[in-house]
Amino acid sequence: MKTNDVREYDYKGMHTTTHRELFELDNGGVVIDTPGLRALGVWEDSAGIEKTFSDLEDMAKNCKFNNCTHQHEPGCYILEMVENDKIPIERYSTYITLKNESKDVSKSNILSIDKNRKEAIKKMIKSKKNN
Repeated sequence: MKTNDVREYDYKGMHTTTHRELFELDNGGVVIDTPGLRALGVWEDSAGIEKTFSDLEDMAKNCKFNNCTHQHEPGCYILEMVENDKIPIERYSTYITLKNESKDVSKSNILSIDKNRKEAIKKMIKSKKNN
């Protein structure tokens, strides 16, 4: 495929292709080139998230609070499992991102994470990526 340089001031690609194209990968996945489209959002589909992360949904039953967001609450079993390396940080991060995006597609009400907990989680993510 034809490509173009990345802009230096914001590190984003520049429009090069002018048509849509679907590429089937050997592993069964697909890549879609859609000129001008930079990102896809998540539509509300909590059933899909619950199915994809059924293991985490089951573990969540052990949280202290029924309405636990798994981001800052004391007694959160999911966070305890992440902190003890029982749940990969990448899986947890994807789970929380999808849960938050599905709550509000416009992202105006994404749940905030306690600053100290957030910093601890960031350090765990960075540490895992460096290993």
